Amino acid sequence: MDNQTQKKPVTAARRGITGAIAGEAVMIVIFILVAASGAQVSFAYALIYLLFGPIYGFGFTFANWRLVAEKTKRGAIEGGAVLGIGIILSCLTENVKWGFWGWIYFVFRVSWHIGMCWIPGVWYGIQEIRLEKKELNQSDTVRPEAALPPRPAAASPVSQPVPQPVSQKAVEAARPALTGVTGIFAGTDFPVQADEELAIGSDPSVCQIVLPAECAAPIHCSIRYDSRRGCWQVRDLTDGHTFENGVRAIRTGVFEDIPKGRLICVGQGKYSQRFRLG
Repeated sequence: MDNQTQKKPVTAARRGITGAIAGEAVMIVIFILVAASGAQVSFAYALIYLLFGPIYGFGFTFANWRLVAEKTKRGAIEGGAVLGIGIILSCLTENVKWGFWGWIYFVFRVSWHIGMCWIPGVWYGIQEIRLEKKELNQSDTVRPEAALPPRPAAASPVSQPVPQPVSQKAVEAARPALTGVTGIFAGTDFPVQADEELAIGSDPSVCQIVLPAECAAPIHCSIRYDSRRGCWQVRDLTDGHTFENGVRAIRTGVFEDIPKGRLICVGQGKYSQRFRLG
């Protein structure tokens, strides 16, 4: 027996509870600092802090930070351009209001996605917990045949069963496969050899599964089935545009273990292409 203590897997529910507790703790600290500053704090104000702290923490836990960072970067560039124009206009017109409003716009564009990412994060978290719970219930379901007691052995001697040849269809059914769920390959199966790496993207010279350019990057992600560990592995190659079950962004540049039956989503929105790991 292995003496090392096996760590429990960090489930989506545990992540959500941890984030909610952290959010509540942060809100309590902020409330204490506001009260210590001498500001008048009403009961309704305190109640808002206590009620919304866990929601904020939960949402920030499941926020898509790669997407937030990308949008914040674009917002900083756009806001910086507007700020520069405002400063130039203030110098030309000798009126500081243009630079002031340019600064306000810059701060708004930089902080908007960071400050509001908890709202979609709440939805992402609820969806991930529901999917995880559904898969857990399916794995715990016991078939009626398995619940029956084993049959008693026959008293009379029986001949040894003759091994039956395995059909080609059974071999193909047991082989891991990638199945298109939505998009141009909906209903199409892609059999995968053990330890074979498949590239998905819009570049036909390097990708085995080729998608339209509006749906995927030239090399969007790569997928393989690890025969030694008996699990699927997925690697994002687009800085956060490959998702598990359409919710959680898969890590970029590193193969990540993904359970069988999950959906791999290339992009989001109306151009999303989804594949099931079978």
